[in-house]
Amino acid sequence: MCNPDAAAPTHAGAVVYRGQPAAPEFVLVGAKGDRSEWVLPKGHIEPDEDWRSAARREVFEETGITAEIVGSEELGHVSYSARGEAVRVVYYLARRVSEAPTPEDRGKAWMPADRAEASLVHEEARSMLQRARTTLANMPPAT
Repeated sequence: MCNPDAAAPTHAGAVVYRGQPAAPEFVLVGAKGDRSEWVLPKGHIEPDEDWRSAARREVFEETGITAEIVGSEELGHVSYSARGEAVRVVYYLARRVSEAPTPEDRGKAWMPADRAEASLVHEEARSMLQRARTTLANMPPAT
């Protein structure tokens, strides 16, 4: 899904799931500006940091979850403007490996897919969650 003509991402994030791919739960975090809004974990890509590493780091910083990126492809890219800054986010699908207390002072919640999708404030985030659900539904059964 990477478009070589598009500008490089400024942010990286992940749609993180736990449980079986057929019935996953997804983690959402409280938005920085409005803690009552649910969003997907994401953040700035540091200089010389690869996108996948940035996504895993941001997931841990915002949720306390150590996550493993699933597959070799990106879920997609989202672009928007925030406080006059162009933001370009690359998202990955990730599986929860372990969990610790949240390092940042932000709420987090595990939700079944339908509830998570309905709880996300931004259409772009809902689109990434829908792509994650489709990817999980098409995964071969574990052996």
